[in-house]
Amino acid sequence: MLPSCVTVAIALCAFLIAVPLARHGSHGLLNPDENGYSFQARMFLKGKLMAAPLPGASWSGKDTPAEVNYENHVLLPRGWFTHFPPGWPLLLACGYALHAPWLLNPLLGLVLLILSASIGRSFLSHNTGSLTVVLLCTCPFFLANTVRMMSHMLCACMAASACWLLFRGLSRRELWPLTGMFALLVLMFHIRPYTGFALTVVFAGVAIWYSRHERRSLVRLLIVAGIFGVVTIASELLYNRLYTGHVLISPYAAKVGAEVPPELTLNPRLIFYFLHRNAIHTFVETLFGTFPFLFLLAGYAFWQEKKYVREIRTLAALFGSLVLAYLLHTESSASVYGSRFHFEAFFAIGLMGARGLDLLVERYKVSQYVLLIALALLLAIQAAHLRVASEFLWSRGEPYRKVKSAIASLPASADLVFLHSSQGMAPDFNPKFLNLNDPDWRRAPVIYLIDAEPDRREEWACRFGRSTWFIVGYDAVTGNILEQAGHGRCPPAKKDV
Repeated sequence: MLPSCVTVAIALCAFLIAVPLARHGSHGLLNPDENGYSFQARMFLKGKLMAAPLPGASWSGKDTPAEVNYENHVLLPRGWFTHFPPGWPLLLACGYALHAPWLLNPLLGLVLLILSASIGRSFLSHNTGSLTVVLLCTCPFFLANTVRMMSHMLCACMAASACWLLFRGLSRRELWPLTGMFALLVLMFHIRPYTGFALTVVFAGVAIWYSRHERRSLVRLLIVAGIFGVVTIASELLYNRLYTGHVLISPYAAKVGAEVPPELTLNPRLIFYFLHRNAIHTFVETLFGTFPFLFLLAGYAFWQEKKYVREIRTLAALFGSLVLAYLLHTESSASVYGSRFHFEAFFAIGLMGARGLDLLVERYKVSQYVLLIALALLLAIQAAHLRVASEFLWSRGEPYRKVKSAIASLPASADLVFLHSSQGMAPDFNPKFLNLNDPDWRRAPVIYLIDAEPDRREEWACRFGRSTWFIVGYDAVTGNILEQAGHGRCPPAKKDV
C-alpha cells in the first residue's frame, strides 16, 4: 500500500524537525516538570541520591519557605530532592554526561516508531505497520512529546515493548516473552508509577485471560507475575524509605506534608469538578493534535476487526485504561496538542487507526492510486499543521530563555540571585518552575532563590552568608528583563548554611 522508502523518509523528516526544536527548547522551559527532572538528573550525575537541605527545611512540606519552595521539589531536613521516580532522571543523567540531554527524546521517538511498526507488521499486517509510522510521526501531539525533556516518551517505549512481548507470548504460547513484559512493567513503575499501574492492569489481565484454558501455563504465568509484583512493591517501598524516611510515604505525599499523594482523589465531587474543567479542553486538544480521522479509523477497526480481535481489543484497552485512570487525577496535564497523560498508549491508537484504514480499503476495494492521492492530501494538511506546531513550540518558553541569558550576563560578583515572578493572573515567568541551583549548592558560585517577599531579601542573603544580591525578573507586558542589584549588612551570627 505504501512504499517502505516513503515511510522511512517521513519518519526521518519528523526526526530532523524534532532535533532542533528539542535543542532550542532545552534552553527554555515547556513544562515545570522538565526542570525537576533536570535537577534530579544532575544530582545523579554527581553520584548523589539527594542534595544537602537548604535553610528553612521542615519535616512538613507545607511549612517550606516560599523562597526555596520550588515546584516538584521536596525539601526535608534529611535532604533536598524532587518527587519524581528515578527511572527517567537516570537516563537523563547519561544525556547530561554526553552534553546532549535534549537529544534523548527525539531518539526515543524513532525507537517508538520502530516498535509500533514492528507490532503492526508482526501481529496485524504489513500495511498496518507502515501506515502506523505515518499516522504517528505526522501528529503535532507526537512532536510535542518528542521535543520535551519529559518521561512520557521513555515510558511509551516501555509500553510498546511490553505490548510486542505480550502479543509474541500469546501467539506462540511462550513464557519468556511474558516474563520480559513483566520486567518492563517493573521499570515503568519507576518512570511513571500511576501510568505503570494503569497499563499493568491491562497487560497482566490480558495475559491471564488468554492463558486461562491452559492450566500449566496459567500457573507458571501467575508465579512469574507474583515474583515481579513482589519486586515492584519492595522496590517502591525501598525508594520511599530512602527519600522520605517512611516506607509508606512517597515523595509525592511528602511534598505537601501528607501521607497519600494529593494528585489522586476518589471524591466524586472533585472528579466531576476536574472533569468539567479539563475534559472538554483536553478532548479538543487531542483531536486537534492527531492525524485527521485517526480516532474514527481506530473506532472502525474496533468495530470491524474479525481476524485480529484479541490484538485490537488489547490496544483499545491500553488507551482506555489511561483515559479512565486519569479521570481520578486532580491536576491539569499542562499539555499542548493533547493530554500528555495519555501519550504512553498513543501508539495503540496509531496502530488501530492504521488497521482501520487497512480494513476500509480492503472492504471498499479502494485503488492504490486513489488511496495514495488521499494520503498525499492529508499529509499536506499535516505538513502545514506541523509547521504551525513547530513555530509554537519554538517560541514557547521564551521568557525562561531570556531569564537564563540575563543571568549568564551578570557580573562575576553575582553570587546570589533572586528570581522575580511576572505580574498578572497567569504569569509568563514563574520562578518556582526554574531551579537553576547546582545540587552541590554549598560549593556553587551562585545560589538562586525565589523572590517571594522583597522585605526578606536581606534576611535570606544573610542566611546564606552573602551580603549582596541581584534580582532578575521578566516583564510579561513588555517582554523585557528586569534587573536590580541589592545589598545589606549581615551579622556573622545569622549565617546558618
